[in-house]
Amino acid sequence: MPRSAAARRRRDRGAGGGRWRRWWRSHPLAAVILTAAAGLAILFLPGGRLTVLLLPGLAGTSGFLFGCALCALAAFLWFAPGHRTFTGVAVILVSLTSLVTTNIGGFLVGTLLGVLGGSLGFAWHGTDDRPPSEAGPATRRGTG
Repeated sequence: MPRSAAARRRRDRGAGGGRWRRWWRSHPLAAVILTAAAGLAILFLPGGRLTVLLLPGLAGTSGFLFGCALCALAAFLWFAPGHRTFTGVAVILVSLTSLVTTNIGGFLVGTLLGVLGGSLGFAWHGTDDRPPSEAGPATRRGTG
């Protein structure tokens, strides 16, 4: 049953902010959260007391560098979701590089969260809220 544009607008306004919901769904939230958590894990673990025992020189410096880079990439995923392919690959590369240069990538927590967040960012596709008439012709899959 096709709905008119006015009916869709009334439904969206009545449901509590249709524009906000469309904007929220058009951003990779899970990828942003996991990438930011990876950045914070890599950023703060070199600053802990245990780092004094584990190579505070290069590991500490690169930990702060890669942690800040992952937090910045999480912001890029949130504010520029159209560049999700590049940003997702960059998150994965930075996370894997931190495995070697920092204290095992935030003791594996930061690396695993970063690889998972980068993969989700790379694979994410935004929702298409347009009605079927405006979205274009539907593609038909063959049955084999």
